[in-house]
Amino acid sequence: GLRKFVWVGLDGKTIDASEKHMEFKRLELSPDDKKVVLTVVNDIQMLDLETDNLQSLTTGGPTNYHAIWTPDGKSVVFSSQRGTKWGIWRMPIDFSEEAKRLFPEVDYLVVPSSFSKDGNTLYGTAIRERTGYDVWVHELGQSDAEPRFVLETDKAEGWLMASPDGKWFIYGLVPDLYLRRQDGSGTPRSLTHDGGRRPRWSSKGDQIFYENQGAIWSIKMTGEDGTMNPGSPEIVVQLPPETIAREWDMSLDEKRFLVMVSVADEADTQRAPGTISVNIVFNFFTELNKLLAVGKE
Repeated sequence: GLRKFVWVGLDGKTIDASEKHMEFKRLELSPDDKKVVLTVVNDIQMLDLETDNLQSLTTGGPTNYHAIWTPDGKSVVFSSQRGTKWGIWRMPIDFSEEAKRLFPEVDYLVVPSSFSKDGNTLYGTAIRERTGYDVWVHELGQSDAEPRFVLETDKAEGWLMASPDGKWFIYGLVPDLYLRRQDGSGTPRSLTHDGGRRPRWSSKGDQIFYENQGAIWSIKMTGEDGTMNPGSPEIVVQLPPETIAREWDMSLDEKRFLVMVSVADEADTQRAPGTISVNIVFNFFTELNKLLAVGKE
């Protein structure tokens, strides 16, 4: 159905971020808070929040899906199915170059999730027949190498986000979020116990934000000498009831949140709240036979 974007402040107040009402999916806010990259039907599009202009970035392939920004804000990378295989492609938003594939295409769905702070490492999720949802890593510049898997079990892993200092991962292991060292040492630590989706690190790496149960939550992270001690989850702000789950992002100053909310169509807005309109047609086949008889004459 139709959706729109709204900003939600720490006080819970909302303001429309765009006048566009479309079937948006998979939003990702640019590093400067001025643009949003998203999926519309099967293509990647970019919405300028200052001008409200919507621009297509892709027109090829039966499916283009789930784009994220490079840290410098000059390009996006996205998943694309071309033929029977899937790949990850990079596209400059100024169209200075054509989209380029980052590594060989594979037989399973691959989706990007985040970059390292320096933009040299890409993290993502794959859906494979044998193990389901797994997490992979790819070093940019190695165009001939397939992604390297760092989490591959029969459980559903995803939403991997590297810490700003590059030493830690947060990732989803449905339904909760976990913390682990990037080098794989030690035991992963549970961060949530009641669910958590699409986590985000704060710019300083001292806090984690995530969405769950109609609210944005945070967990304070403290530690010294290579340790990381998570605090208890706390609600930051309640989201509008029409908010689409998982569809959110955070501003650079971490003081407001961009969310996607459902929009009622025009027919719905003209009905009284809580009512449903039903049309019943009697003697349908009798009327149809009459129309067919007239057509034959």
